[in-house]
Amino acid sequence: MCRQLVLLDGAAPPRPGPPRQGPRQRARREQREGGGGDEGDFTEQQQQQQQQQQQRQAGDGGSDAAEGVSAAAIARDVAARAAALLPALDDRCITNVVYLLAKLSVRGHPALGPCAAELGARLPALSAQHLSNSIWALATLGVRPPERWLADFSAAAAARMPEATCQGMANQAWALARLGADPGDAWWAALWAASAPLLPAAPPAELAMLIHAAARLRRPPPRAWLDAFLDAGCDGMAAHSPQELTMTVWALAGLEAAPHKAWLMGFFVVSLGAMRAATTQDLSIWLYSLARLDYRPSRVWLEAFVTATYDRLPSFPPQELSNLLWSLARMGWAPPVRYWSRALECARRAFKAANAQDIGVMAYSVACLEAGLPSDEWLADLERFSQPLLPSCTDLQLGHLSWAMHRLGRRPARPWLDTFASAAGALLAAGAFRRVPLAMALHGADGWGAVAPGREARWDGFLAAARARLQQLNVEHGRRRAQEWWDSLPQDAEHGGGGGGGGIGGGGSGGGGSGGGGGRDGPEMAEGQAEWAAAAAETAAAAAAASQPHPPWQGQPGGPGLDGATRTAAEGGAQGRPGPGRGLRRPARGAARGLGLRGGGSSGRSRGGKGGDRGTEEASEWEPRGWP
Repeated sequence: MCRQLVLLDGAAPPRPGPPRQGPRQRARREQREGGGGDEGDFTEQQQQQQQQQQQRQAGDGGSDAAEGVSAAAIARDVAARAAALLPALDDRCITNVVYLLAKLSVRGHPALGPCAAELGARLPALSAQHLSNSIWALATLGVRPPERWLADFSAAAAARMPEATCQGMANQAWALARLGADPGDAWWAALWAASAPLLPAAPPAELAMLIHAAARLRRPPPRAWLDAFLDAGCDGMAAHSPQELTMTVWALAGLEAAPHKAWLMGFFVVSLGAMRAATTQDLSIWLYSLARLDYRPSRVWLEAFVTATYDRLPSFPPQELSNLLWSLARMGWAPPVRYWSRALECARRAFKAANAQDIGVMAYSVACLEAGLPSDEWLADLERFSQPLLPSCTDLQLGHLSWAMHRLGRRPARPWLDTFASAAGALLAAGAFRRVPLAMALHGADGWGAVAPGREARWDGFLAAARARLQQLNVEHGRRRAQEWWDSLPQDAEHGGGGGGGGIGGGGSGGGGSGGGGGRDGPEMAEGQAEWAAAAAETAAAAAAASQPHPPWQGQPGGPGLDGATRTAAEGGAQGRPGPGRGLRRPARGAARGLGLRGGGSSGRSRGGKGGDRGTEEASEWEPRGWP
């Protein structure tokens, strides 16, 4: 029964009758029957017939016009017959039906639900190949099974993982990432263990799918697995397509997994030769990922990038333009004047279709790079198209727009200021304004000075509330940093008895020791501790301000984003950090002095991201988006 429904190779069964002829043979036969020769010109009627035949072939995947039946129609018929016979079909037949629908992009078929439900009941008995095909087919068709189905699949797939091929593992990982379904620790542990020995022989597509799925589901691989992955990627780098390069470098950036120099050099060489064949999305993500990984390519690579993208800049959508501008600013590299002017003009034209994140990042990046001030028309359009987006902005997006406009010398008109004050005031009232975004927003708002008569009360009320909230956040941040420092100190075992610790500002109740000596927070220290805690909080707040307000290009709280300082690939390898150069850092220093955070010049810089400063983590959710 199963073989009658679906052949293993997916082809239709042979039909009785004479051999089928291709369009050229039929045309010649018709030509001869009409009195023409093999080499003669076609008649007008015959030319029309041939064109119609070619159009029908393009529409139904190459089926003969006389048959008039497409592969998709056959698949629908097979699926309908299979749904009526589900209890009698074996596992392979049901899997093949679902797989066939996915291969031919037959969406919304009524048989899909019953087939998926029947597979769910049989998951523990499915082979590794059938498990991979099933989840791949459902993800391709955009069908997300219930959570119970996914949990049973994860358990069954983890148990069968040693039997799976590398392609099967990659398909499972890709499908789960597409569905946004994390399969759990057991599945990932089984994947890392089973795929590691297969990496050296894996083709680039499977390598890219594995690492890309790990990044999308935020599951960093073990270091040993990552090293084996990078080594395998080096060996097969020349075979990577532009899309595979994009998936891989974006995933490494999202995982904050800096590749070793050999992989990086291979990427530069291969991507340099693939720029003409790459899409605009590929090109923008290459630059974005390198900036995210703290690398600045060589001048040769950057000049090739400029050449490959100059003519295509008008076709960049807003998201890709925001990634491009951010990356240039993050690297601190000012492109040629003509290129920069063209990029600014394309960004101005993209304002109308941009969302709040894209328009905020574009404005912020232009203000940071200082490669050349935009025109008055550019700033006017920025104000015009950003105003309707202000009510939907996050705190960080409001901070970007406020800081960038002030930095670029633009004082918005009253309608923009009213909308900004209303949106920012709502976030303040909800307690949704974080420290660094609020400091940036207040920096721009303070710089605009007084507003028009009749509006002072509203604007002054917003400024007063913002300043009070920023001061409160600074104190809280300082206390937290001081507490972290205090907790990091080692216990004094020599003098401590059974001392309890209440932490900074807390009394603790440790008695201990015949001499009455308590722990770090013994009762005799409570009063002095409270005074010290207050002083420490003030000092820490000032130190945090002095060491940089950590603008939002540094750090990453949880998802793919951007982070860190730039370095030339030939100089840095995976370690080392150069001194601050041109780009995002210099404007940040100027902004730091007016952000309302006490302190002077910069005294240090955290890497951000994993293990980075909390101040950077608070402000990093803005980052440009990467792979969709």
